[in-house]
Amino acid sequence: MQIFDGHLDLAMNAVMYNRDLTLSLARLRNYEKEIKAPRDEHNRSDGRGTATVTFDELRRGQITHCTATIFTRAKPGATALEGFLRSGDDSSSPTIAAALAHAQLAYYQQLHRSGRMRILRQTEDFTPSPPHQLTL
Repeated sequence: MQIFDGHLDLAMNAVMYNRDLTLSLARLRNYEKEIKAPRDEHNRSDGRGTATVTFDELRRGQITHCTATIFTRAKPGATALEGFLRSGDDSSSPTIAAALAHAQLAYYQQLHRSGRMRILRQTEDFTPSPPHQLTL
């Protein structure tokens, strides 16, 4: 069976939250328990210790294809805490937001070069994936 996931923030998790998606989910969550994340006025943190996806989990769930996102936005005047918390996800300038978008694209390109995943560039590229490879 092959399952298509319509929305995965893989690069955001890797680039913006420094999550190594090659680890097991349990190991990643355990690693993040040691991080003391700040909280906003509503006691929200950035979600450390609650990661929900890794490449192992995608394989276990038989997810073979996905729409992988590039997620960033600019909000001039965003506070440092707002930008750090998952509730904010805003950069303080369009230039910073663009740089984060390029970093996320570079992450996907590196995964493609390493053979961990495959980027689809046209309809004809949509073919069954080997079990060890995610297709974006």
